[in-house]
Amino acid sequence: MKMKVIGIDSSPRKNGNTEQMIKHSLKVIENSGISTEIIKLSNYNILPCTACYVCKDSSCPLDDKDDVSILKEKMKECDAIIIGSPVYFGGISPLLSALFSRTLDMRILDRFQLKNKIGGSIVIGAARNGGQEFTSLIIHNWMLIHNMIVVSDAIPTSHFGGIGVASEPGSVMNDEVGLKTAENLGKRIAEVMIWIH
Repeated sequence: MKMKVIGIDSSPRKNGNTEQMIKHSLKVIENSGISTEIIKLSNYNILPCTACYVCKDSSCPLDDKDDVSILKEKMKECDAIIIGSPVYFGGISPLLSALFSRTLDMRILDRFQLKNKIGGSIVIGAARNGGQEFTSLIIHNWMLIHNMIVVSDAIPTSHFGGIGVASEPGSVMNDEVGLKTAENLGKRIAEVMIWIH
């Protein structure tokens, strides 16, 4: 059975620190023989949720008006998801917030279409204590609500997932500690995927 991991980059920057760190993690996963794909949310049209609750009985009515249905299919078809976000005032990026709110129809009424998929987070902040852990918690909470299997980075770093520090474009590649957490997240995701399958 061919396994696949997708990395979702919610930063609006092309080849930004979030994207680079996700790619760093995915490379470790690829070394385990697992296929990967990176998805940049900035390449998709994502409308915000309007709280209409039509999704209680059917799919989101906005799915016919933007690209979220494409993203939902990609999430349903993979075995594991890494979600990366820069820190925005102690939380996730606006792009990621919009996507998260639009996935209610994947969960509601016992659909739970992401159940038992493995999930991990990668978060970049401008300072070592720049809100990364709070942002990781938001991502992990979304995964838990979808009944996913949440993993952290592997031993010895083992905390909240990939946690990077970068104040300038590309500077995350100088963050040796952060890159190690991204590597270890990749190792842990591959380890759990192989164990489960």
